[in-house]
Amino acid sequence: MSFLSTAFTPPWSRLTPDRVEPDITAALADAQAKFDAIAAQDPARLTYDSVLGAFDEAAATLDRAWTRVQHLDSVCNAPALRAAQNAMLPRVTDFYTRIYLSEGLWKVIQAYAATAGARALTGARRRLLEETLEDFRDSGAELPPESKKELERLNTEISAVTQKFSENVLDATNAWELVVADESRLAGLPESARAAARQS
Repeated sequence: MSFLSTAFTPPWSRLTPDRVEPDITAALADAQAKFDAIAAQDPARLTYDSVLGAFDEAAATLDRAWTRVQHLDSVCNAPALRAAQNAMLPRVTDFYTRIYLSEGLWKVIQAYAATAGARALTGARRRLLEETLEDFRDSGAELPPESKKELERLNTEISAVTQKFSENVLDATNAWELVVADESRLAGLPESARAAARQS
């Protein structure tokens, strides 16, 4: 079973750690090819579907696959899965950072925003254009090259530190225990809770 499956409810028990690297690598390549195609468009032939529609869908496979990896790790953390996720985390973080720092993508989106078709957008489509422009600006699209490199480095570092913090919290939670020898300290607890505590 693959993390790339399009099934709405995949058989989680068959999504194994050994599939993380090949599946996420394939999803990264697929998304990169789609973003490259958007950036390579003829500026004179830009449309809503070829720019914003395509941008909105370009990383759908990667988003779905990586979300499954993270979800599985959060509910069924195990050393092999943790190692597989941590091995791919820098690549995934770097990829998502570079999308919004891509000069080619930013130029195409700006070029489309200046077209008559973009100016005529209304409702949800207009809002998507505005949000996409804001996301690029907020994510550093207009930074000078040296600042973009520093932002990439910081995002990768933050991602790794955040993951390690989560792992430390989980490990500490799993290692913690409280043994109550004096049953009077449990006054007020129903018997069902006491029985569950004894079993634990």
